[in-house]
Amino acid sequence: MRGTRAEETYKAITELVDQGSRLADAVRQVAAETGRNVGAVRAAYYAQRSKLGQHGRSRAPISVEDAVAQARQLLQDALSHIDEELAAAKRALDAATDRYDALEASAAARKAELERKIAAL
Repeated sequence: MRGTRAEETYKAITELVDQGSRLADAVRQVAAETGRNVGAVRAAYYAQRSKLGQHGRSRAPISVEDAVAQARQLLQDALSHIDEELAAAKRALDAATDRYDALEASAAARKAELERKIAAL
């Protein structure tokens, strides 16, 4: 027996989220697959979720050790990000320096060519 549209929508979105999709992406995908409006799909999902007694974000309890490990990982990621930002800035600086050097090296010749053209007029 087929469930209600809200039940089917909730099930489809939940399966996509369980497979790793973000909720917003799952809603858009279900809307595209069913030819329905994104807002209507979202409303059906939340209506069914409310009917099941699920309100707000449900978070699994986390131990202190896990919280500390997550915090440590976030800080280590931030450290890596700083190094990546510095490397990207250095690459941009090197590219800008190379461009400046090339422009400076060709400036005299380009100016002379333009002055020659002006004199020819």
